[in-house]
Amino acid sequence: EAAKWYRKTSQMKSQDDGTESSDILWLRKAAGKGHSRAQNHLGELYERGQGVPPSLHECLKWYRRAAEKGNDLAQYNLARLLNEADEALNWYHKSADQGNVLAQVELGYRYQNDNAAAAFKWFRLAAEHGHSDAQYQLGLMYRNGRGTPIHFIEAIHWLRRAAEQDHLSAIGALQKLEHALQV
Repeated sequence: EAAKWYRKTSQMKSQDDGTESSDILWLRKAAGKGHSRAQNHLGELYERGQGVPPSLHECLKWYRRAAEKGNDLAQYNLARLLNEADEALNWYHKSADQGNVLAQVELGYRYQNDNAAAAFKWFRLAAEHGHSDAQYQLGLMYRNGRGTPIHFIEAIHWLRRAAEQDHLSAIGALQKLEHALQV
């Protein structure tokens, strides 16, 4: 039943008189019944102040409810806004473990300085799903031997994949590496 209410919502519109639109009322009903996608969407609306007054408190409340139900996007959104580093890292891991590419990239960056092997793992997962910045970072890790042995063929492969998506830093790094190797 909550899913039915969630589907009734379309684009969120705010009313000129300050009252919530019927779309938001339906969304709130679905979120209140435990529909995690509706909860996450309501959190997004509070974060942006779209159709509702902006509220970090309400935003975090709805993200947390959806995240606790296993919604990977809500887990990512919650982690993004948390001030407490350990709790944020925990939510990033939960989201990344479900395949959320943005969480995987974030974990790659978070581990980049302290744990190159972990950074390599997370960048690799996101790169395999086509994330251009993860592909670039992975190419650099192969080139520099961080978190993995130096492997120029793999470095060129990943830098090329990022460059094919118009990643400017990857284009420059690829040209330099190919020139240095005279490929």
